[in-house]
Amino acid sequence: MHSYEFAQKHKKDECRKKIGKTFIQNNINKRKSMKQENTEENSVYMGSAMENKGIMYVLASKPYHEVKEPGYRTVMIGQDLSEEYEEKKDDSGRPETGRSDRKKKENCDCNKFTAEYIGLCSSDRYFVDAGRLLSVEKMQKLLEQTPVILGDCLTGQSEKLVQKNRKAESIDEPEKEEIPCLMIKKEALEDFCRWYQENYGQNPAWHTNMTAEIKAWLSDKQISYAYFHTEKIDTNRLPAIYELVKDLTEDLVKKYQQGNFLYLPPIDRTVGKNSRMPVWICWWQGIPEAPELVQKCIARMEKMFGDKADIRIITFDNYWQYIAFSETVAEKFNKGCISMTHLSDILRAQLLCRYGGLWIDATYYIWDDRFIDALCQFPFFTQKQGGELNELDIVSGRWANNFMKGPAGFPLFGFMVEAFELFWSKYDEVLNYFLFDYIIAVCYEQLPEIRMIMDACPVNNRFSQVLADWGNEACDPHKLELLTADTWLFKLTYKKQFSMQTSDGQRTYYAALLEEE
Repeated sequence: MHSYEFAQKHKKDECRKKIGKTFIQNNINKRKSMKQENTEENSVYMGSAMENKGIMYVLASKPYHEVKEPGYRTVMIGQDLSEEYEEKKDDSGRPETGRSDRKKKENCDCNKFTAEYIGLCSSDRYFVDAGRLLSVEKMQKLLEQTPVILGDCLTGQSEKLVQKNRKAESIDEPEKEEIPCLMIKKEALEDFCRWYQENYGQNPAWHTNMTAEIKAWLSDKQISYAYFHTEKIDTNRLPAIYELVKDLTEDLVKKYQQGNFLYLPPIDRTVGKNSRMPVWICWWQGIPEAPELVQKCIARMEKMFGDKADIRIITFDNYWQYIAFSETVAEKFNKGCISMTHLSDILRAQLLCRYGGLWIDATYYIWDDRFIDALCQFPFFTQKQGGELNELDIVSGRWANNFMKGPAGFPLFGFMVEAFELFWSKYDEVLNYFLFDYIIAVCYEQLPEIRMIMDACPVNNRFSQVLADWGNEACDPHKLELLTADTWLFKLTYKKQFSMQTSDGQRTYYAALLEEE
């Protein structure tokens, strides 16, 4: 089903909020410029690696699939624990924490946290930075800007602030109990403990009902704070997603091992004429309806590619000229099972399989024309940040599905098309936001010939995500020079408002980008 009527029926003005995007907004004071403590010229991302003085404590009330991210430490706060957590208990057989008789749970004494930079999250909700668990190093850098950072899950009765000297028992309970997420400097935590002792006559313990107390302290002491993105993550399910996709595509893998690759003929035979590389950009509602940042990014692409590429903008009005969604996909999109975001995943798989070329997200900003040589030098090219394998990040810097280039018929692209069809023929929900990457991962791991071609693409654009965070900061010309020496492709977000100047009139990094036009 690929009719114009189908396209028109589903033209929408909004897109679902994309998971994994970082945002910080200061609610009291203006955001301070990030401190520069390291001057090594070969260090771009806030200087060279800081001495690790931080710990992210994961508070858990039951056994869970513990994360392996460096600097993360589990603290058990429940009594019904399995044998594997016995070593985390004290001599009495109870966890090394405080006590809450009302909750019959062992609560975590805030005075136990002694690191200089402290993070607290629950075993099912984490701070997430660009789709990955927030690193402890990044947490340290963020806390150089403001002493307290709250997770954006901190809701409930948070606006019913407790006045100074009110008793703890008079605090309204949040309607929804959830361990709040927090990042805090040691001295700020010590101040909170003193304030809590003065007001409630006891040491604070980190539990599900601390929202009001935290907000009251911040209000009472007029302390600057910020918010950072958190996500619900079932760590017990993450390894299973890969196995689910692997089992689902078992026969498909065997088919590709035998060299039986999918061939999808082009529908529009004018694509890539004159040997120009197709470049695929999608904005479902059309460019006139796109946010200003998206329009600027696309205009920049058009300028940088010039006559070297055949740029095609895909919308709900024209997609059917290039690809054909199956009846299964069309039906499940109609039912709301497939979001616009995940529909674009299926779209890009088909476009690359039929025509080859480059898929680039509409929020990428190209700094200069160095990318032309990179795209021409390798048969398969993707934005590749590199890094160690991470259980909670199936990509681990090995590829970026929002920036991929390859020839028509490349087996990876056909595998993606067929895997999506298999998945949506069986399931009515996406199960994991990063389904696309799990499909690529299975192909990468199970098909060595494809893996070899993908691995041939070198690490590149290591700091592609940086300016999404720095956009509104005062531009340091030296740091910008170091940054762009390594990176020519910057991923931005239209969901954040960027300014040309800081509050004191300095040029921002965002302004520096636009000056390159």
